Amino acid sequence: MEKKLFVVTIETEVVVLAEDESQAEEEAQRHVRGEIDEWDFRAAPMSFMPAGWDEDCFPFQQNDQPDRTVGEWIDLGAAPKYVELRNKLKKGTKGL
Repeated sequence: MEKKLFVVTIETEVVVLAEDESQAEEEAQRHVRGEIDEWDFRAAPMSFMPAGWDEDCFPFQQNDQPDRTVGEWIDLGAAPKYVELRNKLKKGTKGL
């Protein structure tokens, strides 16, 4: 089976008692680490580069896979939707 890159969104919601949004985020982070069972995982073929990631990052993978960067996997054809969108965007910006 041919490997592909996927973007996985991981979300959960909790209720936090705090004085403001900043404190609420800090409090949630403090309590959530290792304690939440109700995570929502959604995977989709990679069509964009997630925030905080770039082509030099290593994707999460099983231990038996070679260590290749996201960019190397893209070059190997593991993210065709991403390449398609990137190429469309490049074509659209040539006239700017």
